Amino acid sequence: MGLIALPEIRPMSQDHWFACPHCAMRYAWQPQHAGRKVRCRCTAMMRIPTEPDQTASLLEPVQTASSPRAAASSDKQLSAGSYVVQLESHDASVAPAPCPTCGRILRAGALVCTGCGTKLRTTENEAPEVFSDGTSLVAQLVAEAEPVVDKVSRSENVVKSQLEKIESRFAYDRQVEAEVTTKALIIDVVLPLVLTLAGLALLAVELKFYEPRMFALMAHPLLARAMLHGLNILMGFIFFALGVLFVAKLFGNAPGTLGKLLLKLTAISVFCVATDATFHWGLDVITEGYAVLGGYLKLIVSGVVFFTVAGILLGLDILELLVLFTFSRMVPMMMLMFTAAIIYSLFE
Repeated sequence: MGLIALPEIRPMSQDHWFACPHCAMRYAWQPQHAGRKVRCRCTAMMRIPTEPDQTASLLEPVQTASSPRAAASSDKQLSAGSYVVQLESHDASVAPAPCPTCGRILRAGALVCTGCGTKLRTTENEAPEVFSDGTSLVAQLVAEAEPVVDKVSRSENVVKSQLEKIESRFAYDRQVEAEVTTKALIIDVVLPLVLTLAGLALLAVELKFYEPRMFALMAHPLLARAMLHGLNILMGFIFFALGVLFVAKLFGNAPGTLGKLLLKLTAISVFCVATDATFHWGLDVITEGYAVLGGYLKLIVSGVVFFTVAGILLGLDILELLVLFTFSRMVPMMMLMFTAAIIYSLFE
């Protein structure tokens, strides 16, 4: 078989070596023996590689001894000098396997080479099978990463769920904000303008169709009544403004921005004066010219109108409205009586 027998034993720190492809036993490599056929101590027939630090090529299947005597005979034959001197001696059943690609000696049962990344697959009755295309390595890395991917996926689902909840909450907040903005726009702008225009329309109708007896003897009764309504609105506006500031100071309320407050006070003044004049007109028609006798009824109606309009526009509670009504309606009404007497004397 062309076996080589070397008389001297090499030290275990040999510079160059080659390994058995069956048991991974390492032997000293010598250039003069490169390419020769040799038999390993495990009975594997192999060919010495032409380059050092490589694994030899297996030439024939390994023959397993059929009996202990045959195995002893084989060991005796090998011990006679018909095998290459070994560098490291160990049990072949637990010997570390070299990487067929780069030659690195790996621990027993290794699945992937730590040097080149080649994946090794070993079965019970066959030598390691190498997958050098990297496909199996990628598959193993993907398999090892699957738990992490699952955990990340679950975390992503949790984050998506939280984001959906946050987005839903933001959508609800935006809807509520839009509703509040719309309501505030109606109360702060639309309703005051509507009440102001409605009050002016009532005053125009009252001036057109109503001719009270106390102004019949005047030279310009329509002008006198228009001036009386204007002064009534002006005094109502002034006392409403003072009353709002008084209530804000007394109860610690914020009256709001100046523009919106002026618009609301104008609406309250005009609408209250218009409803008073209209009610006085109806009461004068019912009593046939004696509307003065229904002054208390007029005060009640005026209070109901004031509490309704001021409560909606200014957002005050009942106690604040009582203070504001007393300050801004009772005092101007008393002053209005003196104002009417002065105007009557001027146009008499």
